[in-house]
Amino acid sequence: MRARISDKMQDYAQSIRDQQRTELEPLIEQKREMVKAHRKERVLLQSRQEQRQRQEHQTRVDRLRTGLMGVWDKLTGRAADIRKQNENEAYRCFTRDKAQRENLFKEQLRERRELQRQFERKRSVHRRERADLRSQIIG
Repeated sequence: MRARISDKMQDYAQSIRDQQRTELEPLIEQKREMVKAHRKERVLLQSRQEQRQRQEHQTRVDRLRTGLMGVWDKLTGRAADIRKQNENEAYRCFTRDKAQRENLFKEQLRERRELQRQFERKRSVHRRERADLRSQIIG
């Protein structure tokens, strides 16, 4: 008789573990989808930034004249002014892009932390359920 009760309790405990695993599935799927979406957002941002960097670089290169006018610009100091302007602009663009990446990372981290809190709440409930089961078995 004791063996049958023990077997039934083990079956009951296994069914609770299975139920808890099933309860976590939607969160696990949500995490998978979030990871995919976050990767896609990062790749898209990188692609857009690279395209914009190429365009901005070309704009800066086009400011510098070549040939006789380029020589004239060097003599008058205009070339140095344009180079300085290009350097300043390139630095501003770099910091802008870096800030965009950091903002995206922060937002994604915030979303991931919220999902992690949901996991922790669900797992806490599961731990309490298993502790209750143990106390019922023991006591």
